[in-house]
Amino acid sequence: MKDGSMTPYVDQLVEAFLQERASQAVFEQLFAISSCDPKQISVFVIAFMERISEGSTVLGTAFGLLAMENWDEVIQAAMKHLRSNPAHEGAADAIAYASLQCPDKLSSYVEELFRLQPNENAYYSAWFCRAAHEKDIEQWIHTLHDAEVNDPAFGHSLNALLEARTEPALRAVIERIERLHRDGSQAEAVRYPLDLLLEEAGYRLAEGELEQLHGNMAYHLVFRPEDFTAERPVWFAREQHPTWGLSPATPAADDRNETAMFGGRLAAPCSVCGQPIHRLLTLERIPDGVPIASLSRITLGVCLSCLGWEEGELFCVHDEQGEPYPHPSAAGTEPQEPQFPAEALRDAMIKLVPASGRWQTQDWALSNSRENLNRLGGMPSWIQGADYLHCPHCSEKMAFIAQLDSDLPTSDGEEWMWGSGGIAYMFWCDGCRVSGYRWQCT
Repeated sequence: MKDGSMTPYVDQLVEAFLQERASQAVFEQLFAISSCDPKQISVFVIAFMERISEGSTVLGTAFGLLAMENWDEVIQAAMKHLRSNPAHEGAADAIAYASLQCPDKLSSYVEELFRLQPNENAYYSAWFCRAAHEKDIEQWIHTLHDAEVNDPAFGHSLNALLEARTEPALRAVIERIERLHRDGSQAEAVRYPLDLLLEEAGYRLAEGELEQLHGNMAYHLVFRPEDFTAERPVWFAREQHPTWGLSPATPAADDRNETAMFGGRLAAPCSVCGQPIHRLLTLERIPDGVPIASLSRITLGVCLSCLGWEEGELFCVHDEQGEPYPHPSAAGTEPQEPQFPAEALRDAMIKLVPASGRWQTQDWALSNSRENLNRLGGMPSWIQGADYLHCPHCSEKMAFIAQLDSDLPTSDGEEWMWGSGGIAYMFWCDGCRVSGYRWQCT
């Protein structure tokens, strides 16, 4: 609003939060505002940051409901608070969410954010650097080259260059870390392992060439509402977040919409327990941008009973039709009884909807169970940090191809959890036609 005042219902929502914090009523009022007058979400976010410096689940929820055209004014308000108080949690959260949903809108603030370091101790501290200009990258390269390892500027510049993810930025990191390993102590070499640093940025170094470990095109796996039967709190309700409701009729989709078969069991026996493995996805056509070139169709499957419980990682070899057969690398002399026998995931035909620019990159922690993190292609949403599998045939790092979140429907009417509520990741070696599987949780 022109005078900066709040509408009555936004004022009431801020007051309700101050009195009740994250109560169900506060979330219900927030969703009501989003439905009847979505422009007021930005008014609420700005008012929240003005009166409350702490972060909140309510504020994080509001960032997901914020209209793209209103992000500029929210970023401006966040920057105002950070200039006077770099420890302002709500403003720092605004920068973190903007770094995911609209990094280009931060491009004019990169130099200032680098100086302020609003999320300095968080794993996402340098995400804003994805919007870096060439001059920013040149300055970080210069600092990384000259700074001592114990200088905070060294770590800040290193993280900034990794998140910038351009060829010059990554080459500068490679050159500096290789020099550090040559000239520094063993402790410094352990502290800065080059392959793991590049892996966090989604790259590997193969015979001197940088290779990306994931595709650039992401698809949401969109289920039908009736596929889920378990009750969820209002703040986690799937109909409340746009990533759950994508369909071919929405602007985020286009004429490349595909379907995939989800759930059920396959014929091939698990190499650990001997029971039939579980289907995750069958793609009758490999969508554009997914790094699978050696097959025209594929079925991804693994034993839910054994993955993560009996073996930390499992692999399958695929025949010419793309059907999976468990790799013998995990086989013992005799089949073993799994600790936690699993039902199959519930059979369903799901849609593969291209993710809009806003949701091309998602984060497990910041989504806080609100977003649809069931994805094909794009960047993985790591929980415990990047951990790409190595192919059991050629030993090369495998490319990320898909992930499945927890709370998936099972054939017995329950919901499947990866550990304590994590994500399962799927990887692919195109030369060997091998798929790999592992999950992470907190």
